[in-house]
Amino acid sequence: MSDRMRSEDATGSFSDRRLPGSLICLVGINYAPEPTGSAPYTTALAEMLVANGAEVEVVTGVPHYPSWRVDPAYRWRLRATETINGVRVLRARHAVPRRLTGLTRLLWDGTFVLNGGMVRPSRRPELVLASTPSIGAGLLGRRLADRYDVPFGIVVQDLLGRPVPHCGLEVGSPFATLVTRLEARVLRAADVVAVTSDAFRDQVQACGVPAERIRELRNWAHLRPARRDRATVRRELGWDDGTFVVLHTGTMGRKQDLGNVIEAAWAISATADPGRGGTAAGDGGVLHRDRPGVSGRGGDDGSDRGDVRIVLMGDGSQHAALAEEGRRIPSLEFRPPVPDDLYPDVLRAADLLLVNERAVEAEPSLPSKLTSYLAAGRPVLAAVPATGACTRELVATGGAARRVEPGDPAALAAAIRELQRQPHVLAFMGRAAAGYARDVLNPADAERRVLDLAAELLLTGRVPVQDPVR
Repeated sequence: MSDRMRSEDATGSFSDRRLPGSLICLVGINYAPEPTGSAPYTTALAEMLVANGAEVEVVTGVPHYPSWRVDPAYRWRLRATETINGVRVLRARHAVPRRLTGLTRLLWDGTFVLNGGMVRPSRRPELVLASTPSIGAGLLGRRLADRYDVPFGIVVQDLLGRPVPHCGLEVGSPFATLVTRLEARVLRAADVVAVTSDAFRDQVQACGVPAERIRELRNWAHLRPARRDRATVRRELGWDDGTFVVLHTGTMGRKQDLGNVIEAAWAISATADPGRGGTAAGDGGVLHRDRPGVSGRGGDDGSDRGDVRIVLMGDGSQHAALAEEGRRIPSLEFRPPVPDDLYPDVLRAADLLLVNERAVEAEPSLPSKLTSYLAAGRPVLAAVPATGACTRELVATGGAARRVEPGDPAALAAAIRELQRQPHVLAFMGRAAAGYARDVLNPADAERRVLDLAAELLLTGRVPVQDPVR
């Protein structure tokens, strides 16, 4: 926090005196009701500001993630306005590609900038914030800040300029070069850049952003406590007491590299006790509770379980291909996403929660599911790069996770089998996860950081310009 902020705090909370009545314009292509990715955090950020007296108007796209299909309610609307939990939401239609390449990603961003540029806030804002990973959101946010001559901040959830395959960008391609330059330009134009992982700091500085303009705005656990009896939820899901359930939730895209998980499921099925059987993926996911060989023992700790069930729950651009690839694997199950109010119960019902990422040289972004996994108090198995942000975060938990190399299905299968036989280790990992979420990822601390960021930017407010809203 700056010295100016400290001087304000000495006489009272600056945000308490300045936020009420201030109009803050937040720009991000992803927003509620999208259930995963950056949308839950952008939505929560807006609602935190509203809860503390600010007026917030969000310029966003149409709901389309993670399925990469436009929500039918918005399909034929060029622009729309609605209010969600006290936030005025201004939507602009944009291209939604079915397959991400350098060209289609630029089309996704570019059409958002073009149509979003036609949207106007209800009055002159006092601050503009943009949320990545959309470079278009940064460009549009910078344009709005320049139009009204107000401070501009960026919250970095991910960086698109990294030339890796899951972003649709290949090393050395013209599109990768263009995106990298655009992203660096947008970041340099911000008065403050807030990074959600410390792993982003070096990359943001490499874009030319001075260290003194970078702040940390760590993501938080936004998961509600589980409300229903765990055994009841397992029965409803068809997960009997004789089954060790490994659950992966969220986006099924190139970044998640879930083909690695399918190969691990093949390996597990190949070594399973034939007497324990199972159902093929895509059959609705209901296990046969009365099949021979299931002892019915194990309870919550996962001990003495011969069956392993790997559950992929979610949607995304790779869903159809993955379902086809895995449809004959007895130990694999596909499920659609569940409503937000059921998600905590489903996480708690699993024995082991899975993060799987594509093997890349460096991965600074954190999977959005990770904070929910930790808040659920369940052990985590992570097939992620050793040098990435996810590994750094999991090491900080003090034992909540086991890591294996990404892109190694044999290692993943072996780790699942090993943890299945170690109920006491699983119990320790679950306690570590819950403790870390409580102490480090709590929403109250996140709200304080959000308010500090907004207050600091408002304090640097520029001289108003005579620019009527058009």
